[in-house]
Amino acid sequence: MKQLLLILFLFCVPLAQAETNVEPVIVTHPGPKGSQGDQEVQQAMKLMEGLGYTTEAYIPGTCADSAKAWNSAGNKPMVMLYSSTWGQAERTQGKPCTADFTGGTVVQRRLVPSWMCSAPNPKPFNTPELKVALQASTPWKDIQDDINKKNGWSWKIIPVDQSGKEAIMQLINGDIDYAFIGQGGNNLKGKVARGEIKCQVSSMPNDSIPFMGAEFKMSGDVNHALSKNYITVVKNVKSPDIAKIKDAFNPTKSEEVKKYFEFNEFNYRPLEDNNQINLDES
Repeated sequence: MKQLLLILFLFCVPLAQAETNVEPVIVTHPGPKGSQGDQEVQQAMKLMEGLGYTTEAYIPGTCADSAKAWNSAGNKPMVMLYSSTWGQAERTQGKPCTADFTGGTVVQRRLVPSWMCSAPNPKPFNTPELKVALQASTPWKDIQDDINKKNGWSWKIIPVDQSGKEAIMQLINGDIDYAFIGQGGNNLKGKVARGEIKCQVSSMPNDSIPFMGAEFKMSGDVNHALSKNYITVVKNVKSPDIAKIKDAFNPTKSEEVKKYFEFNEFNYRPLEDNNQINLDES
């Protein structure tokens, strides 16, 4: 009997150790910690853990570091939350933020427009030297020149690297006249309803507020530069789990993700059959 128990013990211990030592899935987004990106990582970790995976967060604070970690992962399982603004940052600031998605699978897509918001009493768009804040990762100088040339205005676009919350405080304090703020995650609808700010136009057609292309003249690609395309990509996970992961991240199939999308006012985009990235398309 003792020999039988010893055999069972020796057999079970390696199994338990093997289960404990399963390599964790690294979930990455540049962050920084405490940001909307950090919340995205926590949500993705929760969804992966619900499928039986262990997870670790990697929130380095720069898109270059996140991209480097992804590109050098080898066979490590990873999830990356990737934004079109990373590519814009590389083009406008020279940061090496391109991630190689060869062998990866897109499991979630969403599109987030930017809203041009102001304090409750906005200045007219044709106000001389109107101060408009825009993320530094965008081609802000080209956008400024395009809009000014086509409309005969003199906007002074201020390139910023800050959160939506900081931009809203600057609007309320009168430091800037307008700011393009990503709608998702900033509760802009709630702030507008409470009269804290006023949002005039959206960077995306068919949104809940007027499309900026209908309010003033601009090139057709300006709205593409301001609307953010987000994808969630996984690699080096079990092939049979891909379909389960897609369903777990799908707000039309997961009540938890649906509520998360509704709370953050995200716009879901269906996955494409050919696994295309298409970050430059809205």
